Amino acid sequence: MTHQQGSHNLETTTTEIIAVVDNVIRLRKATFGASLLSEVRDSLTRENPAYHQMKRMQERNYRLSYMKLPPKTISSISEDDDTVYVPRGFKRTLIEICSNHNSRITFYDETIKNERDEGIQLNPNIELKDYQRRAISKLIISGGGILIAPCGGGKTVMGLGIINLIKQKTLILVHTHDLLSQWRRELAEKSI
Repeated sequence: MTHQQGSHNLETTTTEIIAVVDNVIRLRKATFGASLLSEVRDSLTRENPAYHQMKRMQERNYRLSYMKLPPKTISSISEDDDTVYVPRGFKRTLIEICSNHNSRITFYDETIKNERDEGIQLNPNIELKDYQRRAISKLIISGGGILIAPCGGGKTVMGLGIINLIKQKTLILVHTHDLLSQWRRELAEKSI
């Protein structure tokens, strides 16, 4: 007597998710399953170190107990009734998460791009090192990202190189007066 197992034909359907990219990635909430949305939320939520620091301070000093604690977590996701908003830098991770949930995501880039300003030029006497050129090329080709380099790695010069390539007016944000002075000095010395 032979026993044959019937083959189970499990159909898997792929969900199509539409994403509009401008200053953030905007996703239609209706196209998300609950588990997919939950994983995206979890991926973009972190413990807030300031909360734990303040909590420890309150435990050590009862006089601080009246102070309001900062939020326990920090989240980089926001939502309204119809839309989920995630950072542009989350794109690669979002694609992986969606793929794991049998969802395909299509991106529509609506980033505002101004006309190239050919008057923006890097001083021709400035030479970028090979690793700086490679980093800039990858950033430009990918359409954005985060440039990470050690102290003395030439981040300011690479920033000027990027500005020179994209020929766009650029807002530079820094968190110290020293960095502000550095950028001003570099812009004065290395741009035409």
